[in-house]
Amino acid sequence: EEILDFLGKPKSAAWLEERTGIRGHSLNFDCSRGAKRSGQDVFDYALAAAREAMAEAGMSGRDIDQLVFVSCTSRHFHFSSDAIQLHRMLDLRPNAVVDQIDSGCAGLAKAFQLVERYAYNRLNWTALVIGANDVSSFLDRDRYLRVPDAWLSPAMFADGAGAVVLGPGEGWRLSLIATQCAVDGKFPLVEYAGGGTACPTREDTLDAHAYVMDSREVARQFVPALDRVLDALTKTTTVHQDRVDRWYLHQANLRLIEYFVKKRGLAPERVP
Repeated sequence: EEILDFLGKPKSAAWLEERTGIRGHSLNFDCSRGAKRSGQDVFDYALAAAREAMAEAGMSGRDIDQLVFVSCTSRHFHFSSDAIQLHRMLDLRPNAVVDQIDSGCAGLAKAFQLVERYAYNRLNWTALVIGANDVSSFLDRDRYLRVPDAWLSPAMFADGAGAVVLGPGEGWRLSLIATQCAVDGKFPLVEYAGGGTACPTREDTLDAHAYVMDSREVARQFVPALDRVLDALTKTTTVHQDRVDRWYLHQANLRLIEYFVKKRGLAPERVP
């Protein structure tokens, strides 16, 4: 409710929950002051998540062969700066493979695909994948009041990070069996126009520095996209959907998940 009021939208928390299933989320932002609660940003979240994952795996930075950092709200936009800084802070080897991906929700799928490609025929390959998001550092109330539909991003998405260590294992239950990525360039779904050569950062282009999500198109494209991916995976692997114990569908809108689960005949109790 607070973030919707702060962004000046005539929508209630009840409206948001009815449409999306979202009851609340974590933002490092104090709406009463219009400022972040702490100076932490996406890099701090990513570093903390990485260290926790490595500790749980019993590994040091020297054990990591590949680092993939996924974020569209990075501390620095260019030259893979955040990933390189994470490499230094985590004390990875100089010959570790480092990648930084800015692909929105699809970034994690791309990260797993990269790991699969590098790990092929390398039995002891170990990768650290980090996904992080930072809405609060981009919140400018005046800008979000001026730019249509920009308010949807901070209303739906949160601040935080997660990390996983992928390495050698035994048994199919511990294996990365297959990855599938596809692109449909007709539907970009979300844009952040400012900062590139098409819209260089100037005083008159500052409003282009806002994340604008086409929520209607997201809703239209979500189910067909997942259908295509699931069909492709079932054709290229021996795993039938009835054998899957847990489905993690990377979608903030619970209503879209519920519709897809019903359409595909998935067991709802297996879908968090």
